[in-house]
Amino acid sequence: MKRYLCTSLLCLCCIAAMCAQSFPHQQQQQEEDVVYLKDGGVLRGEIIGKTAKTGRIQLRDGSVFVYQKSNIKMIAKELLMVSEQSAKMDSLKVVSIAKKIVAEESEIQRIEEDMRAFQNLLNDNSEVKHVDDEPEGIRLYSVLDVSLGIGFGDLPTPQGKSSLSATNNNDRFVDVRYVVGGRGRCFGMGVSLGIQQLYRAINPSAQPDSSGSARVEQGSAPPNLPFLPLGLDMRMEFMPGSAASLFVSANAAYAISLSASNSKNGYFVASPAVGLRFGRTMSSLLSAGFQFNVDKNGDVTNFFALRFGLVF
Repeated sequence: MKRYLCTSLLCLCCIAAMCAQSFPHQQQQQEEDVVYLKDGGVLRGEIIGKTAKTGRIQLRDGSVFVYQKSNIKMIAKELLMVSEQSAKMDSLKVVSIAKKIVAEESEIQRIEEDMRAFQNLLNDNSEVKHVDDEPEGIRLYSVLDVSLGIGFGDLPTPQGKSSLSATNNNDRFVDVRYVVGGRGRCFGMGVSLGIQQLYRAINPSAQPDSSGSARVEQGSAPPNLPFLPLGLDMRMEFMPGSAASLFVSANAAYAISLSASNSKNGYFVASPAVGLRFGRTMSSLLSAGFQFNVDKNGDVTNFFALRFGLVF
């Protein structure tokens, strides 16, 4: 509103200046006191006081002059002529002031707009967004993880009946696995390939001797065996758009033996887990779960597994 009034004032001043230029002979008029002295001097201004012998006149420049009545030739009222140039200068002064006011209003408006934009930027950056910003559709994902497995329970009964059947499960494994696949908003599925080193508590080819102790036959499989698990990986996140999310996963694979002396002793693997994901672009995973190794005879070896990985 202020800017509109200042703009209107500026327009009116410009019109006034144009009118002053269009009528050069039109002049502003007003009366003033003129004192003519006997010596030929002329005093122009306003008489502000008189006594019996003297008088006082305020001149145009504001100074006060005291004159003697005996020296006066004549006192008259005459028109004060204001020149066209003076009127034009006054109009230009008003126009200049109006322009300055409009410029100041524009600068204030610009500063206010900048402050509002800055405040909006601060609000956008400080606001915690809970809206899921995951892209729509299917996209590729990859997981690289490392896990450690510790056996629990009793080991499956080995060949023959002996005291070996009561052996505690002290087996353990270490594996590295890579998963690549596709995922939607919450659910993902891919194929997995890894390398697993299995450390056996007893030799699976051990036979009991007459005293009931384990006896390893010649050509039996070594206790530390490398395997190549190949299978499917599935995972589901519960808060996919947040910086941290709870997830569940399951992996089903077949572990192919890489040992020449144990090439026929592969096994099936099932490993469910629950964990947490941290981060957005490149996330880290921490999960805990179980792994069940099922051999060709149907015997199951149980493991508790801890897994750490990266998603990219």
